[in-house]
Amino acid sequence: MKLPIQSLRDGDPKSFQGWALKGLIGEGGQSTIYLAEKNGQRAALKMIRKEYLHDSKSVNRFFTEIKNLELLDHPNIARLLEVEDSGKFLAIEFIEGPNLEDYVKNYGPLGFKTWSSLAQSLAITIDYCHSKGIVHKDISPKNIVMGENGPMLIDFGISYLEKDPRLTSDDETIGTPPFMSPEHFGISTPKEMDNFSLGGTLIFAGTGHYPFNGDKKSEWKESILYDRPNFNGLTENQQILLSPLLYKDPEKRQTLATFTKLVALIDTTEVLDEFSLKQISRIKQNSNSLLVKQKKNLNTKRRIGKKIFTLAAIVSLLSITLVAFGITAIQKNQSGEMTRLTTPTVKQTQTPTLVNPSIEPGDQNPSITPTTKSSTQTSKSTAPTKSQAPATPSPTKQASPVLSSENFKVSAPVASNVIKDSIFGRAFEDGLHFWHIGLTNSKGEKVPAITSIQFRMIGYPNAGWMDVPYKLKTESTFGTVYAEVDDMLFALIFKEVKYCPEFRAVREENGKIVQIWEKGQPECANDYVP
Repeated sequence: MKLPIQSLRDGDPKSFQGWALKGLIGEGGQSTIYLAEKNGQRAALKMIRKEYLHDSKSVNRFFTEIKNLELLDHPNIARLLEVEDSGKFLAIEFIEGPNLEDYVKNYGPLGFKTWSSLAQSLAITIDYCHSKGIVHKDISPKNIVMGENGPMLIDFGISYLEKDPRLTSDDETIGTPPFMSPEHFGISTPKEMDNFSLGGTLIFAGTGHYPFNGDKKSEWKESILYDRPNFNGLTENQQILLSPLLYKDPEKRQTLATFTKLVALIDTTEVLDEFSLKQISRIKQNSNSLLVKQKKNLNTKRRIGKKIFTLAAIVSLLSITLVAFGITAIQKNQSGEMTRLTTPTVKQTQTPTLVNPSIEPGDQNPSITPTTKSSTQTSKSTAPTKSQAPATPSPTKQASPVLSSENFKVSAPVASNVIKDSIFGRAFEDGLHFWHIGLTNSKGEKVPAITSIQFRMIGYPNAGWMDVPYKLKTESTFGTVYAEVDDMLFALIFKEVKYCPEFRAVREENGKIVQIWEKGQPECANDYVP
């Protein structure tokens, strides 16, 4: 079975930099791949599409793929042959043969001998990538070519170097959904995510079905985060071998070196050594609990141990949510300045104050160095009328920027003279208990000069943006900064009703929003696309 090559289209080039283009292999998210020949050598010529040449993120990702391929030299990885100086294309060794997905669909699931050989080869190859500090991030049947000399790992388009601060946490949930790991839906991207994806890929290789259930990304996400993998159709030995790769906790997953050793022993010997017997015994004992993850009950003591927000904050959020959904109207005064409707009198507990030496004076910007002092305050607010301008909020002391905003306000969906800018990050879920809004791309980057985090509900186009309590946190491995919003606030209000908040960061000066940072939408937004 050969890889199907399509004919060139009318708009496709016929040659490029000495390479004669012979056909179209396929298209990715931001690139086109051609079959090309030069001096008797065939290559997969990957070219970034014109519309992305001026998109810095796409160009950076393309250069990262080039840089990572230059570090790799392995018989089971397609070699980098040539790179155009300006980075418009890269030529990769062309491997004749179908990808693993097409192979299984045409010839059926692999027998144990072929399967174990594939498992060992892929594990050794991926482990080699990790030894070079490279995480592939998209291990899946489509990215494994069944070549004449064995399986070949291809497509390093979303790979990254573990120590590269620019690309350790992408702002998009990207990958091949049925084979993604739980970490694909979070902010940490350890190398063990490849182990998980390998486990799912090998389930498909041995059965022909996906490792998790779902018809769309949101359903696969739910299954990947919580459900036991679908091992139906595998032998007991295959299940024992794959289970440790598919543990929900990346820190408890088996190393690829140990996996390779166990596969080789089970494949070639009838009597296992003491090490292997202990490993298998441990797998049988632990797998039932480690292959699944329970959804935490919001009524458990979890809330006590995590310094959750006060009851006053919940009551306030309930009030503003009702306002946002039409109980109270949003108005503007005749001068075009934004007016706000504020919540009833509520006693609120202010979170500890912070000082961040990396932020310019006067930014009123949350920081990441907490102090020990805390205070309480009582705020009174009334709804302004057309003839009454909204009260100007008391300015925050420059020496004590607040950690989180608990002054709930309803703001107009679009405010006048607002400056929009782009920051790294997007809102996404972490285990359905917290919403994270990424604010920086590296620990060396300054936290944006925000004064509050706001949300609105997707699916309610007339709802205004509202301030929400948040905590500013740093990601433990790479030091990136993100705002964390407790999902409990929404779950208590909406209960059984499906909800999807999107978030943005804003800066206020003298009661006006003067800057907005927003980028992307949470994964659940896909459920509202017609």
